[in-house]
Amino acid sequence: MNKKKSYSINFHGTFLPDLVNISRLLEIADSYDYLSKEEIFELTGIPTGESTGKVEPHIKYAKYMALIDFNKESYKEYDKDEGKERSVSKYLLKKTLLGEKVFFEDGYLQEDISKLLCHYFLTSKFFGAKMWFEIFRKLPTYLGNEISGEYLNIEINKIFNLKKDTKLGAFNGTYSNDASLSSLNLLTIQQGEDRSSRFNTYIFNKHYYNEEFLFVYIYTLLKELLCIDDTRKEFTTDEIFNEIMWNRAFVWDVDQAMEILNIFEDKGLIKINKQLSPITIIINTSEDELLNKLYSMLM
Repeated sequence: MNKKKSYSINFHGTFLPDLVNISRLLEIADSYDYLSKEEIFELTGIPTGESTGKVEPHIKYAKYMALIDFNKESYKEYDKDEGKERSVSKYLLKKTLLGEKVFFEDGYLQEDISKLLCHYFLTSKFFGAKMWFEIFRKLPTYLGNEISGEYLNIEINKIFNLKKDTKLGAFNGTYSNDASLSSLNLLTIQQGEDRSSRFNTYIFNKHYYNEEFLFVYIYTLLKELLCIDDTRKEFTTDEIFNEIMWNRAFVWDVDQAMEILNIFEDKGLIKINKQLSPITIIINTSEDELLNKLYSMLM
């Protein structure tokens, strides 16, 4: 198990999540014992350096996307150049069940269905990166789907108790760079007067329901509800809309999300009990069943 450490919102080191690098990590996960970042570079070509580099941020991105788990351990190694022992951090990378499925179906993470899964878990309350969750799911619930960079920075500073603005380049690049998740068109960032994020405008774009993604929608819902309580099959709409904010990952309001839940009921995946307040849903399927069907609707 990883030792609990204080969370850094700048874990990414200003690097955006490059899906090619994440696919390279998936390719070597499960195949090796503990590896240093230099050894991972040798196997994957993901650049690294003495103090900075893309290996460690991408391990964390892959973790936040629910594609891998990892253990990090420190080892003593003899450095011939310095003539003394030095401490080296090494990683043991393991695919999750979702990571195995995604890698099997779409090893290079080129399909939008894979990217939508990556986006969902990256912005998840329980799985994801905290800043991605706050900006993408939480802030729009009370600031709306169009937010000025100034307000966004003010809120982020409050949430994380920051004395100065954090750099949002990695977050921005996630949804604007072709190497990452831009093809999903979930966020438009209108550039302001200068390079400061305070002058940007963030416009969150609704994801339009796609029948081919049916099992992604229900899988993500169930996967995160089980983090609330994995012994239950019945959950309230308050838990769905206000706690995990499932709908906000797709930029759906409550009415739109209820339409999707009705589709799930029509497909026999859930049962909706509208007699209770709040409304409850009863899950009629399992995580394993949905995982196996994730890509089954693709034409």
